[in-house]
Amino acid sequence: MFALFGTLVLERLGISLAALQIAGGLVVGHAGFGMIVSRQTLTDDEKTHGATKTDISFSPMALPLIAGPGAIGVVIALTARNPGVANRLGVIGGVVVIAAAVTVLLRFGTPVVDKLGPTGLGALTRIIGFLTLAIGVELVTHGVLAAK
Repeated sequence: MFALFGTLVLERLGISLAALQIAGGLVVGHAGFGMIVSRQTLTDDEKTHGATKTDISFSPMALPLIAGPGAIGVVIALTARNPGVANRLGVIGGVVVIAAAVTVLLRFGTPVVDKLGPTGLGALTRIIGFLTLAIGVELVTHGVLAAK
């Protein structure tokens, strides 16, 4: 939806593409930084609730990274910088491919997590967090350069 109508929403709200890129970059960068530094992300009530459920497939950390404000901002920025039907279809195609890849990873990721163990998973989380932070910085940089 945001690939098709995101630029219209920006225009109606009076938000520039540069501001969107900076805001999206800050959100993505914040998520990446949170993966690098260890901190408690769940409340005690959330931990208790998660421990009693038989299906814990919903991940509060993963959902905002997959389809949250940062992802929405990137899609809007891509379509705004590359107008035209073919480009929008390309962005939509990219979103579909990424959605399929995420589906496969979430479906079959448990054996990999089991093999990595807590130490390997912590190291992988910090590496991916660093790369996510770098993507956020790149988005902010593009936004600042576009604002000049």
